[in-house]
Amino acid sequence: MKVLAFLLIVGLLNNPVIENLQTSHYGDFNSANSINAQNINVEKTTHSISKDEQQEMLVDMYENIPQSELEMFRKMSVIEIKEKLDSFQNRYEVGEPFTEKDQALLLYAYNEYGGGNLYSNNNAENKYRVPLEPIANSWNSYSVGSSKEKLGVKTTYKGTLKTYVNRTGGRYATDVKVTVNSGKRKIKSLKWKTYHSAYGVIGMSGKTPSLGIVYDGSISSSSYTNTFSFEKTKNYTAVLPAYIKTWGKVFVRTTSGEYNYGTKVYSSWE
Repeated sequence: MKVLAFLLIVGLLNNPVIENLQTSHYGDFNSANSINAQNINVEKTTHSISKDEQQEMLVDMYENIPQSELEMFRKMSVIEIKEKLDSFQNRYEVGEPFTEKDQALLLYAYNEYGGGNLYSNNNAENKYRVPLEPIANSWNSYSVGSSKEKLGVKTTYKGTLKTYVNRTGGRYATDVKVTVNSGKRKIKSLKWKTYHSAYGVIGMSGKTPSLGIVYDGSISSSSYTNTFSFEKTKNYTAVLPAYIKTWGKVFVRTTSGEYNYGTKVYSSWE
């Protein structure tokens, strides 16, 4: 997903819902004053601003990340960074600001692996800047499929998961067929569930964004007792979904018990 969606941050500067928050070297925020992403009026975040002003703000964001932490991030593998980002979902609620270090990692990861391409201006302070590119919409599509046999029942799923993102939100779609290959008489119920979460801007203080989870939800099928197809799309409103992930699972209930299995977790970078 090659989208420099971080230009949206600039559009938030005049958003009236943003409150003054406590000062830190990354920005001015704390949990008590966090702003629920669902309450931000995204209609007021897309006003025009010059490219010079956009670049100035983006440069300031990166200059506020300590060089020692940037060096530490550069030593981490892509897998380690992804695992760290994925762990945020278990540590934060929607609309709760990430810690300073976690915000820095999200910014670093987006720009290194999500399309942001940091570069140095080679001056004595070794400042990092983000090249300006237009905001663009994009779809990612993932082919999924697997099977499992347990408790005398074999099932298979096959289909596609899709994710879409732009500067004011996103959507995720599922088109999956679940098949009962054997043990049909033992089936009590079958169900498919697709999960989706997104990290982005939850608020602003001056020219500094507060980053956190902007969406965490799922879509699921009804319960069935035989082969079925599930097709559904879910839209959500959020400010700057900079990192997204999605995955799906089949839930099988039988007369002898139950089991589930599913896809890998697909992130913005895949």
